[in-house]
Amino acid sequence: MEPTNTNNPATQDEVSNELLGRETLTRLMPQLLALRSDELQQITADVRSVVATILGALPKIRTYREAIQKTIPDFDIGAIEVLENAAVALHQADNDYLAAAGPSDEFDEWIEEAEHLRELLIADSNSLALRGLVNGSQLDELRGANGHKNLATDLGVLATVLRSSWDRIQGKTAVQAEELARAEKLSLHIVRNVGLRAQSAPVVAEATEVRARSYTFALRSYDKLRRALSYLRWAEGDLEKIAPSVFANRVSRRKQPEPATDPTALAGASLSEPSSTSSAAAGAAGTAPKATAAPGSEPFVDE
Repeated sequence: MEPTNTNNPATQDEVSNELLGRETLTRLMPQLLALRSDELQQITADVRSVVATILGALPKIRTYREAIQKTIPDFDIGAIEVLENAAVALHQADNDYLAAAGPSDEFDEWIEEAEHLRELLIADSNSLALRGLVNGSQLDELRGANGHKNLATDLGVLATVLRSSWDRIQGKTAVQAEELARAEKLSLHIVRNVGLRAQSAPVVAEATEVRARSYTFALRSYDKLRRALSYLRWAEGDLEKIAPSVFANRVSRRKQPEPATDPTALAGASLSEPSSTSSAAAGAAGTAPKATAAPGSEPFVDE
């Protein structure tokens, strides 16, 4: 691994962001762990897009801080700072998940190369065995191509069989000494990587759960502010321009849900319950009652 270049401004920014994300995730962990398992939302939106949407909306959301406090006095305006922290923590949790569970391009390349090399060596070994130049009975030890461990074992066996008869087969086969060395190296790489993956299973499971908790917490935090803005800006109907749905690119947009009749209810309402529909509130805002969005179409409407 190459040493970190601390003189590179870009590298310094990456390190700072990593430290900030780690610190924020650690600070929010008690709140994340307080979520019940049955409350965790299924990740149905691209996590990076969710983070980008939230952080992109924050500057506009902050401009309505005083208006929200004035219109909804009991609303916890600290929710804005919580939302920023939630987005940063989610980004870090997603990075941790990808690092633990993400596919290894290098490993996939090893497997592809190993499968091709195995086919070549088997074809050459069978031909040499028919000519009595290698011990064909040793080929009975081959496990077959199913499974990474079997693939690694077969490469090792084939390399051993051919190498042990190298004096007899050299110059009489297309097999190259470099191929045998590569087969042995790939066999070791694959076995070692399979072992590491097995040992990292608990780490992957933990990263997956933390990511799900961070995702749920971030969506709930965003939902809380979207509800307040929905009430505040109901007459203008510009909620999506201020704080767009994180699902905007996944499903067609629906009309805003009806605001709560009592604005103070926004401060104490359960985050898992949608805002109540009120024809009276709609009439007071100068608009006709609107249909409530279908369950699941917006992050603040639960199924």
